[in-house]
Amino acid sequence: MKYNWIFNDQSFQCVKSLDDLKNVIETIHWQYEATDDIISGVIIGCTGFAAPTEEEFIPFEELTKDEIISWLEAANDIDYLKSAAEHEYNQIKNSENQAVLPPPFEI
Repeated sequence: MKYNWIFNDQSFQCVKSLDDLKNVIETIHWQYEATDDIISGVIIGCTGFAAPTEEEFIPFEELTKDEIISWLEAANDIDYLKSAAEHEYNQIKNSENQAVLPPPFEI
């Protein structure tokens, strides 16, 4: 099983200007995937961040995928994300043996 963070062109919600800092990331919208390259289970989420100090700020244009992932992994429970993505993976993998049924009682 492989795990991947997925981003798109609308993943990074930024404050345009904060003091002397530009394009400060406020929220990252992400997808986390468990895959065997044939089937993928994906969960969707977002993580908010406090404003950085001037010393720790990295200009948006200089951020790397690895840096963003390190922030997300520090801010989220990775074991939980893996478990949730694996659950979605298994739901898809076992879909032929699943059914959606109405409740067995009067509604």
